[in-house]
Formats: sequence, C-alpha cells, structure tokens
Amino acid sequence: MKGVAVLVLVLTTAGCVAPQPTAAPPSTYFPSILSQPTWTPYPTRVPVAIVPGNLLIDPSLEGPYTSDGVHPEVNTSIAWKAWYSCKGDLTLCVPPCDPNQPGCDLPCPSNCTKENGKCQSDYGCYWARPEFNPFDFDKAAYRVHSGNMAQVYFTYGRMGRGGIYQTVSVTAGTLLRFTAYMQAWQCFDYGSACDWGRLSDKPSDMHLRIGIDPTGGTDVNSADIVWSPEREAYDRWVEFSVTARAQSSRVTVFTSGGATFDYARKNNDVYIDDLALVQIRNITDTPTPTMTYTPTPTTTPTPGPPTVTPGATWTPAPGVTLTCQLTLTQRVYVLLPPGSGREWYTAAVPVAAEKDWSIGTSAVDACLNSCARRIVIAVNVEQRGCNLYPACRAPCGSLSYIPLSAPTPADLAQLLERYPAWLREAWGICMPSIMRSQ
Repeated sequence: MKGVAVLVLVLTTAGCVAPQPTAAPPSTYFPSILSQPTWTPYPTRVPVAIVPGNLLIDPSLEGPYTSDGVHPEVNTSIAWKAWYSCKGDLTLCVPPCDPNQPGCDLPCPSNCTKENGKCQSDYGCYWARPEFNPFDFDKAAYRVHSGNMAQVYFTYGRMGRGGIYQTVSVTAGTLLRFTAYMQAWQCFDYGSACDWGRLSDKPSDMHLRIGIDPTGGTDVNSADIVWSPEREAYDRWVEFSVTARAQSSRVTVFTSGGATFDYARKNNDVYIDDLALVQIRNITDTPTPTMTYTPTPTTTPTPGPPTVTPGATWTPAPGVTLTCQLTLTQRVYVLLPPGSGREWYTAAVPVAAEKDWSIGTSAVDACLNSCARRIVIAVNVEQRGCNLYPACRAPCGSLSYIPLSAPTPADLAQLLERYPAWLREAWGICMPSIMRSQ
C-alpha cells in the first residue's frame, strides 16, 4: 500500500455504485487508532456559541442552507461555500491522481483491487464527491456542538476530499486566529459495532485540519494556505486552531477532511460547528506610547544618626536587601489546551483559587519549572499534536503527569470539583503516592 497524506470528504457520484466487501478484512496498512471509542452525548440543547470579535458570517452554521446550484446534494449555509476534490467534468468526480501511477498518494482499497494487483480503472469504485447537508440537533445531539445545526459532509463506501470555506474582509497586516470544532465518524458495521451510528468501529484516517489563505484566494490547493496539523477527532468534538497574518484586505478560511482507507468503510462523515476568526492583539500590533517624566527638584536632607524605637517594626535603610527564605512545596498545574478561551479559564478558576493551583496553557511552564513536588493535570493533551509524556513525566521522578479528557469547559469544572475522587477512579491502587494525601 502507498502512504497517504490526502484530506478527503466526498459525495456520491451519479451512476456509480461502490462495491462493498461482505466482511471487514484485517487491516495491516493503518494501525488501530481507537482501542475503545467513546462518545459524549449532549442531553440538553447548548445555546449558540458567541465569540466576541468574530469576523465570520453564520459561524455556528445555523443556516439557512442552500445547494451550490450545480449539485443538489451539495448544501451549505448561504454564508459558506463547499469545495471538493474533483478534476474535470462537473458531473463526474475524477480523483486527483491515479493509484496505478507512480507518485500518487491515494491507496487503492482492497475491494477495488484486481487480481493483477492493479486498481480498477473505474474510479467510481473508490472515489466520489462528498454530500453536504445540514445536521439537526434532533437527529443526534452529540453531533451538534451548539445551537440547532451543524454542517455534515460524507462519502458512502468511497474515499473523497472536501470542506467548506468563507472569504472575509480584514485589515492587511492583521494577525488572525481561525478556530473550528470538528469531529469524524467512520463506520463499517453500523449495528452493534457502531452502536447504531454513535461510535466509529474501524477508523482509518480522516485527515481533519483547517487553514487560512492570508492572500484571500479560494484555491484549496494553493501553497499560500497556512494549515493546522491534522488531528484525530472520532466521535468527539475537537477544537482546531491556526494563526496567520493577513497579506491583503481579504483572507479565506478553509476546513478540510475526508477518508482514505485500505478497504471500504461504509460511513465516512465529518461534522463542523462553531467556527471563529478573530484578531490577535500582541505587542507588535499596538505599540505602547512612550511617556516622558520630568522630576520635581527636591532638597536632599543631611542624614543624621539612626534612631531605634523599642517595639517598632524595623525598616531597612536604602540599599539594604532582605533575603526571604522560600520553601518548595507541592505544586499542581492545570495545563489547559492551547488557545483556550475565557470559558476554559472560568471553568478551572473556582477550584484552582480554592486549592492555590496554577492555570495556564504553557507546557514549558507546567512541566519544566523546577519544583520539588509537581503535578501536571494535562487537559485534552491530544490537541497539542505531540506527546508530552517524555517531556513532562519521564525526566523527573518527582512529577505526576495526569492526562485528563474534558470535552467541554463544563465537564472540566465538574471533574476538578470532584478532585481527588476522579484521580482514584483513574489510577486505582496505582495512583501516585503524591496524590493520596489530597
């Protein structure tokens, strides 16, 4: 099999029916991504997320929705446009390259491979245009991040690539951050294995990421686009984030994703909700004005001999430095996901203030500052796109590294309120001794 670095999301191609395997063959091409898939239902409707300073139109994808005027199965919010990877004919969806040709990074699924090892010439077996539709909260609450609607796009039994985009006006030179919540669902056995649509049973790769074209272009293949890292987000909402500085008076934001696999998965869905494009304020954007101070002339008295008043508090003379005795004590650091907004800090502050914990998003501050006894509660550490375990835990035996999954700020607040009960549940008899006295 060939390596894959393609983002995919696609819709059914007219006139093509993808052959389906009768059973899922063992996969050697992709490692197992989920040892135990989980999903988080939202029992009640969450109000539409409001991000101050958001430059996007209909960022929560509430609609109304309309087709692109060419394909009735391609429906997006009127403020957004769909893109999909199809070459040539508008009716058909031709893949970006032929798996039989050298240099093509698309795999050929086993159900489309001929006896001679070549991929079928009928690309409708493995490639399709995604279908784009609104997804209503009442269908499945856990697939909508906030409000009533989310955007979903998918391919059935075939690979594909797609997403949505929007162009907005900005001031050239502005530093911008683009964020979006996305999740994926990939299923072979819709019944018991996928819990009737709630879980992914045999995920491969969905290549989720978001990007900014700082020049305002709309070509998703442009080298100008600044992309976030690809991340996994099966059956849970993950916030993606990327920053770029506008190079013109317009910028375009993109979402991207879609399936690649070694054998056909029937359901390959991407869900999008609550996007935001905001200006980042930093010291280079707003220079601090320089103030000039002119001191008032004063008369310097001639110092006399010092006097001592019994029982008075001693004040050191000018130039005398006092040395404070500091004792290293246990420190707990709640390491929030990168780019966390006010709502995440608000969730952690009550418990942190009561217990005198530290809060922040800096892994360097959390893991590398010297302290005799240190605990790092790493919230949603998978969002960092790297493994903090070696940096945080292995080099220092006095440090306890506790990864914590909290899909929402409300979940984080509840878990911290239950401290240390949830630590005992997670660690059991193997709970670090440093935590047992808490």
